[in-house]
Amino acid sequence: MDQEDLLNRYSPEMTSENTGEDFLGTPPKIFPKNPQASIDFHGYYERELSSAIDSFIDMSLSQSLLFVRIITGKGSSTERGYSILFLETERCLKRLFQTKNILMYKKCDGFFDVYLQYVY
Repeated sequence: MDQEDLLNRYSPEMTSENTGEDFLGTPPKIFPKNPQASIDFHGYYERELSSAIDSFIDMSLSQSLLFVRIITGKGSSTERGYSILFLETERCLKRLFQTKNILMYKKCDGFFDVYLQYVY
């Protein structure tokens, strides 16, 4: 799918330019303004995370989604003051960036925005 196909698929009000700074990968020029799917990992254990993220990304790619969100929380209410899930999610996304069709991901406050490459 080329840029013209993307423009036809998404109306102008659904698209936006990416100006994020804290990301890995090449920012896509056009993508849906809001995530097309999301998953919330509150209540998950660290050992469950890797396979759950793999499954979520695979499902998103199979549905030709371009923009998904992974919610981990900030972990501010933990004794550590930070989220183990957030750190583990970033580690998983770095690994998947090398092996899956992830254009980029952006770290946000308690979640990750993940931009996927359309597979046709």
